[in-house]
Amino acid sequence: MQNARFKFIAYKKNIIIRKLDSNILLFAYKTSNRYSKYFAVSVFTNIIDYVSSLSLK
Repeated sequence: MQNARFKFIAYKKNIIIRKLDSNILLFAYKTSNRYSKYFAVSVFTNIIDYVSSLSLK
């Protein structure tokens, strides 16, 4: 994967989840027309299953 590239993983409502590398996701919370409150988290589960479980709640 290229260093500075973001991979689009999922879009649900006002939250964007982008993959930084194999174990890091970047969450961006949308406020107004800008994306703010960026934070990265380590994800040790399968990304698709993780996003799906969030969507089902």
